[in-house]
Formats: sequence, structure tokens, C-alpha cells
Amino acid sequence: MYLKEIRLGNIRPFSHTQIKFKKGINVVFGENGTGKTTILESIHLLSLGKSFKTAHPEEYIKKNQHRYKIQGKTNTDIKIQIEGTKTKKIIKVQEKTINKISNHIKTLPVVISTPDEIVYEGDQNKKKQKNLNKNICLCDLKYMQELKKFNLIIKQRNVAIKKNLD
Repeated sequence: MYLKEIRLGNIRPFSHTQIKFKKGINVVFGENGTGKTTILESIHLLSLGKSFKTAHPEEYIKKNQHRYKIQGKTNTDIKIQIEGTKTKKIIKVQEKTINKISNHIKTLPVVISTPDEIVYEGDQNKKKQKNLNKNICLCDLKYMQELKKFNLIIKQRNVAIKKNLD
């Protein structure tokens, strides 16, 4: 499966733009500041419900606008949509609202690795581990479920340790 087209509304430099993709390798090119990274960011938003660049929607909503909308369609005619404001977002697949992102990420799995995420040495272990876990979760739902359980156990352990130290 691949993304056949994407429509961007009020995302950074794009007011209303449609981009079509073909099977295989697609090349996005242009001058600096024309929206190449924004296209990738929009695909990531459709896939994972969040940006790889920022946690704050006001940073990707076009200036002087209050709402954004991204629509995607796969070659198998699956329609994905994410729309929102600075404080709320709604993800829909085939017009059905998605309540848990973990139920959605297998719809259009996307891996985008930025230079920050592929640092394999130095003091970036936490960032590296988070990126590796994200990519493995896209491939294996069981791993994602076990990782959620593990993180909950670690959180509970840390609360217990803190209580014992107080």
C-alpha cells in the first residue's frame, strides 16, 4: 500500500494544495522554505497523528488561521483525515473517528528518520531508543503492547521508589 494523494489545508505555506504520488520512489524538490519538509510532516501527521518536528500545532497551522486539515488517500482507496485547531485534533479513517492512536498507526505506517533521530553515539541514547521503539512498533503491534506495559511498570516502580525515599 502507498499514499496516492494528499491534500493540505492551512499547513505552514499551504492554503489548499493537492499532491499526487505514484507507486515507487517519489522525489520532492524545491527551493529552501517552499514546503518540502512540510509535506513529509503532513504525511507523518496522517500516519501517526503527530508531527515529527513539533508537539505544538500552532507551529504548523498557517499564520492567521485557526484550523488545519490534511486528507490522504491510499492506492487501496483508504481515506485518512486529520483536522484540528491549536487545542484539539480529530483523526478519521473511512469517515470513522479514531479514538486511540495505537488502533490507527497500522493504517498507513510511515518511518521518517531525521538527522537528530539517527545519532548513534554520545548522550543521545534516550532519543535513539525512542526512535527505534517507534519504528519497531510500526512493524509489530505485539511489541507496542508489551512496550506500553513495560513503561507503565517503570512508572509505577519510580512512584514506589519516590514514596520510600520520602
